[in-house]
Amino acid sequence: MALFNPEVTHLLHKRRQNPLKPVEILLSTVVGLLAFVDVFQCAAFRLRYSSWELALMLGPGLCALVTAILGLIVVYLRRRLRHVRGVVTTALCLIIGAVVGGLAGDSAWINCTSKVYTWQDMASYVNIDPARDQASSYMDAGMIYFKDGSHVLSDKALAFRNGATYCVAPIVRQPIFVHDILATPESGTVDFWAVGTDCCGEKGTDAKFTCGEAATPFSRSGLRILGNTERQMYLLATQEWSASTAVPAKHPLFVSYVKDPVQTSEDVLHMAWYRFWSGLTLLVPVQLVASLLIHMALQAAKVL
Repeated sequence: MALFNPEVTHLLHKRRQNPLKPVEILLSTVVGLLAFVDVFQCAAFRLRYSSWELALMLGPGLCALVTAILGLIVVYLRRRLRHVRGVVTTALCLIIGAVVGGLAGDSAWINCTSKVYTWQDMASYVNIDPARDQASSYMDAGMIYFKDGSHVLSDKALAFRNGATYCVAPIVRQPIFVHDILATPESGTVDFWAVGTDCCGEKGTDAKFTCGEAATPFSRSGLRILGNTERQMYLLATQEWSASTAVPAKHPLFVSYVKDPVQTSEDVLHMAWYRFWSGLTLLVPVQLVASLLIHMALQAAKVL
C-alpha cells in the first residue's frame, strides 16, 4: 500500500528525469523568430522614420513587456511546482531574437533605409545647369537631374585622406578651361560635386575616378550625401581643391553621381529587405539550436 502513497509517488516522479519536449522547443524557436521580425521591422523601416517613439514601444518595448510577463509566469508556476522549462526557454529565445533583430535592424537603418526615406522626403530638381546654377538655391535637394552635357571632370578630382580616402570631382557642363587653365564657370562658383570614398586612388588623379556611376556614359544625376561626417570630409577636400585651383566653391553640394537616382534608392531599400530575409533565414537554425541547448541545460539542472 505504501507504493500508492501520494507522497511516495510524487517523490518518484520528481526523481525521474523529465524528457525533452519537442513542441516547447519549436514554440520557443518560433517566438524568438517573431521577436526578430518585430524588432527588425520597427528598427529599420518606415515606422522608425515616422515616429521613433512608437517604433521603440512596438519593437523593443513590446518584447520587454512579453519577457516580463513570461518571468511572472515562471515565478507563479515555480511556487506551485509546475513545469516551467518551456516558459524559461521561450523567454530566453525571445530575448535572443529581439537583441539580434535590434542590432541588425539598426545597421540596416543607418546604412540603407534612413537615406532612402530622407531622399524621398526631400525635393527633386530637374535640368540643373552646373555651369549657371548655384547650389545655394537647391539646398533642400535630395535628387538632382543635371542638364544634358553635364559630366564629372574626373581628371580634376582630388583625394583627401582621413582614415578613408574621400574623393571629390566637380560636375561641369560647359568647358571651363581657358588656354589650358581652369576657369571659373558662369555661375561664379563650382558648387556641384560627385563624391565617394576609396574610389580615386591616393591623390585623385593617379587612378580612375569610379565613385558612384561617374564612369557610366549616360549618368547625369545625383543623390544627395546625407551623413554629416562624410560631408565635413568632402568639404575639407573641396576647400583644398579650391585653394589649389583658385576657383571658388562657395556652397558645395555633394552627390553620389548615378544614372537613375530613383532606381538607385530602390536598390538601397531592397538591400535592407535582403538583410532582413537573410538574417531571418540564418536565425532559424541558430534559434532552433539555442532553444534545444537551453532546454537541455535546464533539464540537466533538474528544472521542471
